[in-house]
Amino acid sequence: MAQLIPTTPIQGSPPEVIRLFHLLKRLPDEVVVVQRLPALHGPGPDFLLLRDNRALFIVVSTSTPQEAERGGQMDLFGGEIRPLGEVEQERLIEISHSITTDTQLSTAIIFPNLNQKHLGGQRSGAIWVSKETLAPDRFANWLDDHLSPPLSTVAIGRIREQFTPEAVVPAAFTVRQPIERHTEAELGQYLLDYDQEHALKLDLNLTDAGQTTAQDFKLRLINGVAGSGKSLIVIYRAHILRRLFPRKRILVLTHNRALIHDLRRRYTQLSAGDREVQLYTFLGWCRRHWPQDKVWRKTIGYRARLSLAAQIGHEFLGDTAVSEQMLLEEIDWYKDRLLFSRDDYLQADRTGRGFALNQSIRGRVYDAMTAYHEALQNQQLMDWGDVPRQLWRFWHNGEAALPRYDIILVDEAQFFAPLWFEIIKRILTPDTGHLFLVADASQGFLKRGQSWLSSGLDVRGRVHRLQKSYR
Repeated sequence: MAQLIPTTPIQGSPPEVIRLFHLLKRLPDEVVVVQRLPALHGPGPDFLLLRDNRALFIVVSTSTPQEAERGGQMDLFGGEIRPLGEVEQERLIEISHSITTDTQLSTAIIFPNLNQKHLGGQRSGAIWVSKETLAPDRFANWLDDHLSPPLSTVAIGRIREQFTPEAVVPAAFTVRQPIERHTEAELGQYLLDYDQEHALKLDLNLTDAGQTTAQDFKLRLINGVAGSGKSLIVIYRAHILRRLFPRKRILVLTHNRALIHDLRRRYTQLSAGDREVQLYTFLGWCRRHWPQDKVWRKTIGYRARLSLAAQIGHEFLGDTAVSEQMLLEEIDWYKDRLLFSRDDYLQADRTGRGFALNQSIRGRVYDAMTAYHEALQNQQLMDWGDVPRQLWRFWHNGEAALPRYDIILVDEAQFFAPLWFEIIKRILTPDTGHLFLVADASQGFLKRGQSWLSSGLDVRGRVHRLQKSYR
């Protein structure tokens, strides 16, 4: 099966384009089929086919036999009906003139509704293809004979720059090492690779219709190794979705301030200063939506926190193997989940925690955690882990009104806690919301053997993997 980018027909495509899309999908694995996004770039070829550094631009005609017969005649109002294929040829000429290569580009106009008799003899310019050629086996053989001669890597890059400019990566955004070229004439733009572009354009058909799945929102996960361009995909996707769906509310979240500053900088540069997409750390977003009538307590510092844990650990767990560091890890684990009582904690699945606790010791650990929490309250302090827990309580008790978002994109999702995901699911628009996650499976809770399902997300069948690192 060919690699299609995006993997589904563009929303609003004519039936003829959709039929050809499904035919192209049956081509061999080595064929890459890229669809143009007309909402971003206006008229042009519908498809770009690439195979072994050979290329073909395709425009699909919606002409019917009746329209073919009337081509060049006058309509009822005295206007001339344009000759068959003229409009489609213009869509090919514009992009052909914008690309300079040493090799002639191959172009074709597909007429799914017309027999060869309607087309007549071959005209100059693009190749005309009738519906007789569109049988799967026959079309695959036809394609082998009509792709362009082999093109250089630079020429392929120029073709992609013009056909899918959204795949162009500013040099300042990339972690790739500079490539030594022999001449200035060969210098080209950085481009997303096909796998990155495929991930970027997954599930772009975001409608306002309700979902038919068991979930009440769309979910997509991109797993990638370090340096595979995950953060780049997040800001590019936010940029494309903002242009495609200007009325949808979009939120980008990550886990630390350094990364969110970088994402904001790159998104601002990419979008020419657009401020409608919101970008926050998750805890920063919680702080922004903290009820004004509720006190925001100061968070305890690292050294004070360690000292308090040591004191309470000595009092409650001094005769056990549970250290103050283990106690703090257990406190964080508890606060990151929808656990709010002793029974909740005693029954919770601790798979992947790294150290076992029998039921008796677990009860004593809960007593220590309770004492730790009471000590924080007495000092008018809180942990960062208390922030989403308290916001959850405010929302659940009707004391906080949280905004709704149509699209939420999460970078470094492997560091997000189950409680964070529960809040995110509540602020997604019901039925039509879309959650897009990127993560590194070698880090965070995934490294510890915990699953997405244990975090409240069923990602089965919704995962795309990026294997190549550019660092």
